[in-house]
Amino acid sequence: MYFNFACSYTYKFIMGLLAIAATSNFHVTLASPYYGAKGTKFGGVPMNLGGLKSKKLSSGYMQVKIKAQQAPSKINGTIVTTSIREDLVSRQNFSIKSYEIDADRKISIQALMNYFQETVIHHYKANRFHCDDFGSTPEMLKQNLICVTIRMKVVIYQYPTWGDDVQVETWISASGKIGLRMNWHLVDCKTGEILVRASSVCVMMNKLTRRVSKIPDEVRRELEPQFLSPLNLDDRKDLPRLHHNAADYISNSFSPRWSDLDVNQHVNNVKYIEWILESVPLSIMESHELSSMTLEYKRECGKKNKLQSLIAISSADEDGCNLGHNNGHLIECNHLLQLEDGVEIMRGKTEWRPKLVHNFDIMNLVM
Repeated sequence: MYFNFACSYTYKFIMGLLAIAATSNFHVTLASPYYGAKGTKFGGVPMNLGGLKSKKLSSGYMQVKIKAQQAPSKINGTIVTTSIREDLVSRQNFSIKSYEIDADRKISIQALMNYFQETVIHHYKANRFHCDDFGSTPEMLKQNLICVTIRMKVVIYQYPTWGDDVQVETWISASGKIGLRMNWHLVDCKTGEILVRASSVCVMMNKLTRRVSKIPDEVRRELEPQFLSPLNLDDRKDLPRLHHNAADYISNSFSPRWSDLDVNQHVNNVKYIEWILESVPLSIMESHELSSMTLEYKRECGKKNKLQSLIAISSADEDGCNLGHNNGHLIECNHLLQLEDGVEIMRGKTEWRPKLVHNFDIMNLVM
């Protein structure tokens, strides 16, 4: 059921919904932020019609769809409360498609990362920044600056599956004097459960000289009104470098393709993740699922580079005893992407937990 309305009729529409709610099975609240046409907030407050899914149309109208009432955000059944300003958090809904899942019918890590990237652009648009250059503010455009990711941490509590409706919450924070921090929650639309938390640190890079620079005062003044408290994911400790002689597996001759490049003319950071995961042995992929990853991007990768992917695997029980990686215990992997001459591109650490169900066994029984 859809309702289309112009901004000038917002008040009448909301009052009509309140009247309907009195005799219907859904509730109406005004809590969650949603920016409508031209970046304005309806009725002076952000808008979430408590169980109504909304999205902006190109005509300047808003489309609202009735859905199940949302519960408060939770992690593993525990309600999470935050003190961040709701009007500075952007939210975007996604329905997981068949081409966004892996062999276990769960969202792929690549699709998840693409959601995060997309919602950053949505966040800038929602906060009325000029967005001709994918998330650049007006001052960034003037000074030929782009944001590049130098560090990222993702913690996955539960994977959504094919057909699930999820919502990504996005907000930005300061990260020292030279960086920005992007923060994300992936939330189950039906239960309010927080499924994934993630955070990344970005710095400014001049797209002409390709040199990293501190945030200019003019850009900081644009962004500071949007700064909120960052997620605390314990991601500030530097990762150790994985040396060649300590690697368990080495994959050679990764060459970027044209489709791997983004608008900044370098390999998109999601592609790096694909490359390090391709080096994980199939036995781990079949028996375990990724539960967290920490990434440190050291330098950009261009279209003419050739890379190596190194991985070292370790597994330990509570006593620190070394275990094999096919026995149902937690697994840690250290990763390194480097150029053929040994120059680092990215360091990484991934953690893996046993799968509750081995879907490959089920598929074999069915087939």
